Amino acid sequence: MEETTIEIGKSGENQAAEYLKSMGYSITAQNWRQGKYEVDIIAENETVILFVEVKTRTGFEIPVDRVVRQQQKINIIKSANAFITQTHCMKEPRFDLITIYGAGSKSRISHIECSFYPTLLSARML
Repeated sequence: MEETTIEIGKSGENQAAEYLKSMGYSITAQNWRQGKYEVDIIAENETVILFVEVKTRTGFEIPVDRVVRQQQKINIIKSANAFITQTHCMKEPRFDLITIYGAGSKSRISHIECSFYPTLLSARML
C-alpha cells in the first residue's frame, strides 16, 4: 500500500528531527501551531533557536529557490514571532530549510542554514 502525502511528509519531518538531533540540537517542538500558522520543527542549541521548514520529495528535485514561497516564509516568521513572544526566548533565531529527497534508506538530506531572513517588509506584516 502506498504512503499518502501526509504520511510521506510526517516521515520526512521525523527524519529531519533525527538529523538535527545528530547535529547536536534538541527538538523543542514539531508541528507547532499558532492559529493558522505552523512551523514544522523548532530546535535549539545553547545559542540558536531554529525554525525549520521541511520538504519531502520522493520523485524529483526542485530548485531550492522554488521550494518555499514568499507567503509561506511570512507565515513561518509570524509563527516564530509568536513562539519567541510566548516563551520569552532570548536566543538568536534562524530560519532553515531541510529537504528530504527519496524515501526510506535511499533518502538523502539537504540542510540549508539561514535559508531566508526576516525583512522589514515581512516584519510589517506581523
